[in-house]
Amino acid sequence: MFDRFLGKNDPGASPEFLFKQRPFQWPLVGGDPLQSDLAKHNQGIDTSTGALLSFTPNSIAGFGDFALLAPTIILGQVVEASLPGVPYPAGTLNIFGTFGRDPRPDPDSKVTVGGLDCPVQFAGARLTKWNGTFRYSVRGADTLQVDIVYHVALRVDIRKVRLVIHELPVGPFFGNIGIIPDESSAFYLCSGRSVTTVLDTTTTITWTGTGNMSGSRVVPVSADSFNLGLNGIPGPNVSAGFDHGANPGCNWTMVTVTPTGTTTATGRWNLEVPTFDIGPLAVEPNDPSFPADFRNLTGQPGCQGVLPTSQSTILQCRIEWDQIFATSPPDPDSGR
Repeated sequence: MFDRFLGKNDPGASPEFLFKQRPFQWPLVGGDPLQSDLAKHNQGIDTSTGALLSFTPNSIAGFGDFALLAPTIILGQVVEASLPGVPYPAGTLNIFGTFGRDPRPDPDSKVTVGGLDCPVQFAGARLTKWNGTFRYSVRGADTLQVDIVYHVALRVDIRKVRLVIHELPVGPFFGNIGIIPDESSAFYLCSGRSVTTVLDTTTTITWTGTGNMSGSRVVPVSADSFNLGLNGIPGPNVSAGFDHGANPGCNWTMVTVTPTGTTTATGRWNLEVPTFDIGPLAVEPNDPSFPADFRNLTGQPGCQGVLPTSQSTILQCRIEWDQIFATSPPDPDSGR
């Protein structure tokens, strides 16, 4: 019983299958002699007499709401970018779980049994971090091209976790996870020229523009910056989507020469990348790194950008990436 309260996972205390178990509250451990964790391990009942183990918390101890002997983490999530109306600024780590209240009048006091110190151990959770490079390319007629190189870093809790005591761990659960702003950057270059002649009309188009983008600390994305969101729900594939702030983009010039004269038009279109998937997330105990791969995004929304109709022929949009290495994967020895 106390092994379950503390998440100690002693080998002699009916260990759970696959992963060690995190601490759980007393009603789930032994509150119901027929449905609790004790009952699921055929404990708490004398099969010969039918006698049931009765565990009654001391109502005058602490706050009179005894439930948990050690804090337990279900999910950790970092707020990488500040969101409108959300009180947590960028860089905040939100930890979801059950923590209870400390019944000790002095936070520095100790818990002892038989004169021996019994420090409360915290079942920690490890965030997994990914570092990778994405290269997005747009190819138009002749030498028209756009190239964007993104260097990104992301972190998320991808541990499996028990939502119900005794049951197998499930997950991971993560929604739209953004980049680590201080460790992410991007560079873009628009270049090239195309020349077409139809009868007595010649059209020359040029693309220009270059710049750097930093990782955005706010949503919506700030000017001259970008964000990359990863979404693992509903799975199994993880989708990815880039979002750019104001300013990064390509300038275009179109010069049309006819027998009656020459006209010049200019404009600008913002950078845009279609959403794509980077494949399934390899869950524990497999390496959660993503292998190198690519996606052909030609014809998808976002590939066309906002080019004028007269120069809207995009021959190819493609995203590719090197292996996205994962560091600090989930600790296989941690309680779930």
